[in-house]
Amino acid sequence: MALVKWNDSYSVQNVAMDKQHQHLFDLINELHDAMGQGKGKDVLPKVFVNLVNYTQTHFADEEALLQKHSYPGLVVQKRQHADLITQVSELIKKFETGDFAASQKTRDFLKQWLIDHIQEHDKKYGTFLNQKGIH
Repeated sequence: MALVKWNDSYSVQNVAMDKQHQHLFDLINELHDAMGQGKGKDVLPKVFVNLVNYTQTHFADEEALLQKHSYPGLVVQKRQHADLITQVSELIKKFETGDFAASQKTRDFLKQWLIDHIQEHDKKYGTFLNQKGIH
């Protein structure tokens, strides 16, 4: 059972960014499913690698889109993105040192961060881009 399900309330009204956000939801749900099967500890390193790699790709794509269209909130977006990468790196270090509760902390943190970030920050650029006719 999915921890977080995509619905229209998360849409930023940009097809490419919505698709990438949906993939981030999938990665969080992959971790959640593994934990439900008692495999969080085994799957977490792979999920971390996939999540970090994909998140960096997504952030680069999002920032390039926003820079291309002179989004005034780009600096805030970049700071938010850098903060997430730092926090995930710290959780990875905890896991690697034997803190196996890190999988639950990571899952809960990422779910909340992603929802909050989309709702509070990404929707703003969605509105901005839509006003320019970019979907």
